[in-house]
Amino acid sequence: MSTRMLDRLGPSRALLVGVGTLVALLLLALLAPRVSQALLVVFASVLFAVFLDGLAGLLRRYLDLGQLPALIIVLTGISGLLAILVVLAGPAIGEQLAQLGERLPEAVAKLRETLHSMPWTGTFLRNAPEASELVPDPGQILGEVTGVFSTTLGAVVNVAIILVTGIYLAVDPKIYRRGLVLLFPAQAQERVQQVVGALGHALRWWLVGRFATMLVVAVLTAVGLWIIDMPLVLALALTAGLLAFIPVVGPIVAAAPALLLALMDEPIKALNVVIVYSAVQFLEGNFITPLIQKRTVALAPAVLLVAQLMMGVLFGFMGVLLATPLTVTALVLIQMLYVQDLLGNPVRVMGQNGSSG
Repeated sequence: MSTRMLDRLGPSRALLVGVGTLVALLLLALLAPRVSQALLVVFASVLFAVFLDGLAGLLRRYLDLGQLPALIIVLTGISGLLAILVVLAGPAIGEQLAQLGERLPEAVAKLRETLHSMPWTGTFLRNAPEASELVPDPGQILGEVTGVFSTTLGAVVNVAIILVTGIYLAVDPKIYRRGLVLLFPAQAQERVQQVVGALGHALRWWLVGRFATMLVVAVLTAVGLWIIDMPLVLALALTAGLLAFIPVVGPIVAAAPALLLALMDEPIKALNVVIVYSAVQFLEGNFITPLIQKRTVALAPAVLLVAQLMMGVLFGFMGVLLATPLTVTALVLIQMLYVQDLLGNPVRVMGQNGSSG
């Protein structure tokens, strides 16, 4: 509100406006953490809807189907694949994950004992504070890991919200796009429609690239660990595949359990583990990812690392998990609304290197 308008309101009303603005800003500051956490859940729902809509669109391209029948086939196929996976590999994976959970604390304890026995590390560790003083309470750690889920109704409820909301959004995405476009002035609606379409296109192709990378990393890790005769191959490969969803940071975290188990078994095996994970990352970074990114979305590693660091500090594990798709969204908006519209500079929008669809 300008100074001239405040003068017309008079001193009393101007004071009320000022106080009201201050109160609104304070309320926004107080609600910001909860609102941001809720927005992360909403964004995860949209991301899931984009994934489902992409698969449904692929079916519609080759079959004469409407959106709802195609979506039903997609959901049925996903459910069937998960059921087959659970029946065939579920017991083995579950048993290995349980063993992994039991053996990791033993591996950490053995590593600490080994380091204590070394002269140059033992002195440092004896003078260092205990792990209990440095590591938060397990309940606090769990709260950080679950992030947004632990602050609302719990992980199960929030996952259910993401799944159900994502399915509803994917049933008829055009309704929600039209509703969003109508929030803008008539002269801007065509451009908003283009931006929304570009965002969906970029996120869809980013998901394609991520899931392809996750599958390849899981298979290569399983083969490599099997060759060096590592225990719990299925659990470790599944962990590596899932954490590959988080670029840069995920592969480093995934290697830690395997390295600890190898150290507990025999030190030479730890060297083999390092070689396997390094080889997988070399193949992924130099051959697999460039091949996939010819048709998907590519992001510079430095950009990803900064985004993950910032999102992790602000929102915990959920922020790290969604940092990359949020970065894709932000970059598309910057390219289209700032570089193209405001500056008038030509730029290829992220995702345009992927095939249209």
